[in-house]
This record gives sequence, C-alpha cells and structure tokens, in this order.
Amino acid sequence: MNALQTEFAQKIGSVISVGLALSLGAGLVPFCAQGQQIACGQTVTGNLTAAGQTNTYTFSATAGEAVDLFALNDPTNLVTEIYGPTGSRVGGPTTNTFTGPINLTVPGTYTIRVRAADYETTGPYGISLTFLTGRCGTGLVWGPPISGSMSSLAEVDSYTFSGNAGESVTINVQSSSFTVGVFVAGPNGTILANWLNGSSSLDLSTTGTYTVCVYSFFQGGTGTYSASFVLTKLVPASYHLAIGATNGAAALTIWGQIGRATTLRYASDLSSTPEWSTLTNFNLPTSPFKLVDWSSLNSPQRFYQTVQ
Repeated sequence: MNALQTEFAQKIGSVISVGLALSLGAGLVPFCAQGQQIACGQTVTGNLTAAGQTNTYTFSATAGEAVDLFALNDPTNLVTEIYGPTGSRVGGPTTNTFTGPINLTVPGTYTIRVRAADYETTGPYGISLTFLTGRCGTGLVWGPPISGSMSSLAEVDSYTFSGNAGESVTINVQSSSFTVGVFVAGPNGTILANWLNGSSSLDLSTTGTYTVCVYSFFQGGTGTYSASFVLTKLVPASYHLAIGATNGAAALTIWGQIGRATTLRYASDLSSTPEWSTLTNFNLPTSPFKLVDWSSLNSPQRFYQTVQ
C-alpha cells in the first residue's frame, strides 16, 4: 500500500480534538514613529496624533511569499505603502482599502508606512497583515461550521486548508451581524475568488495550501460569523479523517474515493516512534463513511491514521 495521505485524530478523555498529519509620497516631511513589529495574520490599531505624522511597522518574509495589507482610518483617509529590505517601494500607495497581492521577491525585513492622505488629519486607524501563501491561519476542516468574530477596525481573519489538484470545494461564510467579505488565495498568493455573505464553489488546479480571508465589507462592522468548508469533488489523494464522540467512544468520519482500499490504524501516543496497530481494513463503502471505535471506551488517549 502507498501512503498517499495520512491524517490523525486524538481522543483524550471527554475532550475530542483533530489534528492533520498529512510589509513616502512627496509632501510634508513626516514624523516617523518607531517601527513596531506586525506578525502574519495580526490586526493592530494605532493613532495619528500630530499633523504630518507617519507610523511604521515591520515584518519579516522569505522570497516567494505574497502578502496583502488592509488599512482603514476613521474619519480620514489613510495612505499605506510597503517598502522592501533595500528601501524600494514594493506596494502602494493605497487609501483606506486592501493593497492587493504583493509578491515579495527577496528575503528580509519589510516596512509598512501609514499616514493621513492630506498629511494633516489625525485619528485612530487599524491595519491587518495577511500572508496569502499559507504561512498562518486557522485550519478549516471538512465538517461542522466553525465560529469567528470581528471586533477590530480593519480586522482580517485568516483560515487555511490543504487542497489537491482536481478537487472542488465549497466555502460558506455567514453573519447576521455584519456584511461579510471573503476572498480565497491559491498556494502562490493569487486571488482566486471573492464574494459577500454566502457561499462560493472553487475548482482547485494546484496542490498546496489555500488561504481564506474574512473581513467586514462595510467599515467598522463587528459581530460573530460562521464558516464551513466542504469538498464536493474528490481525487485519489482526497482522504480526510475527522473525529467526534458517541457515548464516550471515538466516532470517526472518513471522506475519500468510494471503493478505495483503506487501512485504519490507531496508537496510544505519538512518541518519536509511535506503535500503530491496525483497527480494520476495508474498501471505502460510502463518502462520508462513519465508524465507531467501541474499543476506545477504556482508552484515555487514542490517535488514528488512515493509510491507502
């Protein structure tokens, strides 16, 4: 058998968890505040307190990554620019919006500069740094919706999922509190789809990590939202494993190509050399296929793995 894709799930007492193995325009000379680090996926708030002020932020990146910066100021227009390690401008200027995908061609420290468009207006603002090439983000797993919340000006919440060429996915993001904006970037950082409050289907042409970004379409929108992810077309590498509980036992759900030979294995720990034992062998009869491991009732901890 070839291990096309391996996933594991863990049962610890009554707590069930799932794991998958498988960065100046001309005008007034601005005052520059000391650079503050901003991390992948982070939203920060700041304040322009003096006319002509420019605030700076820095982040580190490697060659080949892509980023998108979202900046908003209330009530004035905020201008954002990104400069590379050599001091050349690589993105912007943009005003109160996303910069759009910025491809970073050299490794090093990048600098973000934010200022008022008229160099005079002051006030609070927010900025979010999003890496479009899968560096960070909460993993989206095929299954029940997950909940999120929007609470900061210019906030962008990032999610990621692993996709295989030939698969199709449907992503649904809903909120009754604010108008949700969503966009999806492929493994190379290219924006593949964007929509508002609802679902979108996407055919995947590349194997790799995809990034889903959620934000408020209207400035200042806050509240809760839900997001779900479903594979609607599968390929041989599409095996996915999720875990729940039934009367205290591990309840496994497996998605994949119907009829494919599968071995389901388990281990009591994930040490450097885990001992995997075969639970069962079968040809996947349906997708999804549900199976309850009643032998896990007396196990305080158990991990699972599929091998095809």
